[in-house]
Amino acid sequence: MKTLILTIGLFVSSTFFLVAQTKKLMILGFRDSIYSKILGEKREILVHLPDTPADEFAPDQKYPVIYVLDAGSYFQTIAAISESKGGGSGNFSSPKVIVVGIVNTDRMRDLSPTHWPNPPLVPAWHGSQFW
Repeated sequence: MKTLILTIGLFVSSTFFLVAQTKKLMILGFRDSIYSKILGEKREILVHLPDTPADEFAPDQKYPVIYVLDAGSYFQTIAAISESKGGGSGNFSSPKVIVVGIVNTDRMRDLSPTHWPNPPLVPAWHGSQFW
């Protein structure tokens, strides 16, 4: 009798695990590019749109936008977090958002501060006092 109950219990639990594996695949977004005349180069952008069912879609719907400047490193993480927190996994702790990632071509140039001898709105430093 114990063997029969154990066998039935294992069968039921194994079917539960098989059903749990049929989840929907999460698509993080798509790629596009924009040419910048100022920078003189083409920039790749990554866009993640919230997963909204067709019956909830409205053309005048507005979403907040998150811009990710170091998209090569952080886009997938930010898009996955925004999707899961915006109802993707049943968690509605934040609104649904659009995530736009800008991929760097020269990370050191794009994300490092530059030397500026006289920055505006910063008082000059003279010894121990500001003038």
